[in-house]
Amino acid sequence: GPVTALGFWQLARRPRAYARSVLLLVLAVAIGVFAATYSRTWHRSQIDQAEYAAGSNLLAEPSHAPGTPRSIELASAYRGLGIDDPLPAASYSFDLARSSAEGGNLLALHADRARDVVNVRDDFASRPLGKLLQPLTEGRGDLAAVPLPGRPTRLAMSVSLSETEGGPAPPPTAFGDPRRPSPPSLFLYLGDGDGVIHAFRLGALPGGSSKRFAVELTRRLPSGRLAQPRYPLAVVALELDLDVPYLEAQRVTFTVRSLETASGAAGQWQRVSLAGPRWHASASDFNLPYRLPRVASVSALGSSVRTVFGTGSYLYAGARQATTEISLRPGRDSFAAAPPVLASDSFLDATDARVGEVVPLALAGGTQPVRIVASFRRFPTLPPAMPAVVVDLPTYAAVSFASHGEVVQPTQWWLRTTDREVAHQLRSPQFRSLGVVSRSERERALLEDPVPLGVIGALALGFVVAAAFAAVGFAASAAAAARTRMLEFAVLRSLGLRTSQLTGWISLESALVVVLSLLGGTALGLLASWLVLPYVALGTSGAAPVPPVLVSVPWQTVVLLELALLGALAVVASVQILRIRALRPAPVLRSGEGALAP
Repeated sequence: GPVTALGFWQLARRPRAYARSVLLLVLAVAIGVFAATYSRTWHRSQIDQAEYAAGSNLLAEPSHAPGTPRSIELASAYRGLGIDDPLPAASYSFDLARSSAEGGNLLALHADRARDVVNVRDDFASRPLGKLLQPLTEGRGDLAAVPLPGRPTRLAMSVSLSETEGGPAPPPTAFGDPRRPSPPSLFLYLGDGDGVIHAFRLGALPGGSSKRFAVELTRRLPSGRLAQPRYPLAVVALELDLDVPYLEAQRVTFTVRSLETASGAAGQWQRVSLAGPRWHASASDFNLPYRLPRVASVSALGSSVRTVFGTGSYLYAGARQATTEISLRPGRDSFAAAPPVLASDSFLDATDARVGEVVPLALAGGTQPVRIVASFRRFPTLPPAMPAVVVDLPTYAAVSFASHGEVVQPTQWWLRTTDREVAHQLRSPQFRSLGVVSRSERERALLEDPVPLGVIGALALGFVVAAAFAAVGFAASAAAAARTRMLEFAVLRSLGLRTSQLTGWISLESALVVVLSLLGGTALGLLASWLVLPYVALGTSGAAPVPPVLVSVPWQTVVLLELALLGALAVVASVQILRIRALRPAPVLRSGEGALAP
């Protein structure tokens, strides 16, 4: 019928009659869409900032104060708080050996388990976290070690130290200052299931004696819970620290007679074979030597290892006693000289490097070359403007120990838990954590900021006022249009237009105005949001948030706002339709005689 043609014809014939209503509706809808988008974007940004600062649900910096869990016990202690998979991490600074930049941050974490613990947004890298970390896992390699069978709770080692050649030191001269040497100290290095290496000082080992050392691998914490290491365990190295004699070097034999493990307090001791790997030893240098230390031979037979070495000697007195370290390692390592790393975009810019290149990093333990296997834009806890690299913790710990003799200990633990009381427990005297970053606490503090909440309230109030004005304007415009068009409606009725067709005509006109206004207002609100919100400081500090803002449109809220406004306009249109349906053509035509045709 003629309903559709009449509706579009009326809009095309009298556009000014609807312009004011459309303008008010467009502005009201745009303000509502912008207010809802601002609220959702601000809320999402605060959550992203809290997740970025914590990395996971909790970020704990452990303490080594007396009475707190030892480094090897931390994983078990954290699991006692209900945390399923605590993730160790280490953060260090480095200098760029071939760049003028000041330096950067190195973050080492367990690449296998990071994907289940770390909170990473999709725009932080070009690939998902699992695929991004996969090259780090594939390039891990192996650190030579003697695995300990089962889940031992105790470890015992019988060793002996004997002098095979040499005599008393000669009398002092004007150039020297011979000192009484201290008994050598013996250290044991164990690797755990996280790839972290732990050092144990077994004690002093006087020359010419045999001694049995025992290590308790588990301990009862003050809370009553039994703390255990992260299994499986492996012996990585033995180290003998001894003072160097004055002038006259000594030839010493160091023998590991047996290595035993036991499970439980009453478990039987079981010997661990040491004959499998090919053991090797090395001696460290010292300042102002007269003779340098030298390893003569290393031999393994059954459950014992025998090392013969020369201690070396010193000539000139120094501020400290000259010492040497005899390191005994089981076998050869098999990992890349340049471990794989992920580099940030800021690192690539600072070094003018590309993915696939090898670059040197000046770390505290020494310069370490690394190979860049992938890049990322941002990574949790790392300042985006500072050059940064992410490396696998077991790989980094192994390379640091094998290349520089440095024991890398976790400086952070990333913990995933929904229990908000865990943060208070980490600050309690049992743990005395040096720092605890709680995502939920930081999120709550950010979301309770009164300034952004006031802005959101003002925008919401502006939408309510604008919607009220738009509804009133639409009603006034509709009433005025109906009053001026009564003669037109009466003429059409007299020409045969049915009441239902007249109702459809008016409904189509109102629907076209409302729909076009809603579409235009939504488009204007979204355009303003995408152009403005990424550059608005959504906090009281005025600084750009980290990570950057992502515009988040609450489509459900937008639809509800538009439906509410649509309902109000539908009521106004229904009143207009009811008034027109009550039209009586004859009186209107008589009253309009002599009037000009519209």
